[in-house]
Amino acid sequence: MSISALIKKGWEIYSINFQKFLVPIGIMLIPYILYFLFLIFGGPELILLMLILNALMVVINLWIGIVIIIMLDKLYKNQPIDLNKIYEIAFKKIPSYFLVAILTALVIIGGLILLIIPGIIFIVWYGFANYAVILEEKDNKGIAALKFSKNLVQGRWGATFWRLLLPALALYLVVLIVIFIVSYIITGGNFNLESYNQSLIINAISSLITLILTPLFVSFSLILYNNLKETKEQARTETPAQI
Repeated sequence: MSISALIKKGWEIYSINFQKFLVPIGIMLIPYILYFLFLIFGGPELILLMLILNALMVVINLWIGIVIIIMLDKLYKNQPIDLNKIYEIAFKKIPSYFLVAILTALVIIGGLILLIIPGIIFIVWYGFANYAVILEEKDNKGIAALKFSKNLVQGRWGATFWRLLLPALALYLVVLIVIFIVSYIITGGNFNLESYNQSLIINAISSLITLILTPLFVSFSLILYNNLKETKEQARTETPAQI
């Protein structure tokens, strides 16, 4: 799948089904709203509540992140969406998803510490481990998910790298432009980086826009993951058996 086709397909899934993502996005938004309210009206006495809220944000982000991945996968495959069932499945997968995220991060950080290039290689190799642990029927927990991801990319690292990088980079630039424009309108162009209130507003805007676009961000790599699987399977079936 070409990069342009990848972006087009991701936008198509996101735009057509945007309303279906509103509830998951809303759930993710709740702790952020509470967080900003605490920052505005809270004081030292609310530090414990802030710590609890931060922990809650991590759990909710993991949970809804899995929900969005499952939703996008079903939408890509034209399968029906049962949100209640997806919520239940996603919640059960939080521990294994978290473990794979930790393992992937450790491997990538290790590669970046050694040299930048190994870290970049590892990012592409193991970038689909989170999808493997969530979407594959067979047991792909922990190291198995990382191996699955690497096997998927093997022999196609360069093409995968550009298809991971360019759509995400393009969307990231769009997000930055939108944040700048909205912030400019709100502040009247009088940016003051030392202003606590302005920083709070800009952070809130950034968080809101990022949350709204999260399914679109995820859609690009999710579509690529499925495409890699499809082409890998196709290549396997078309390759004559070795005697």
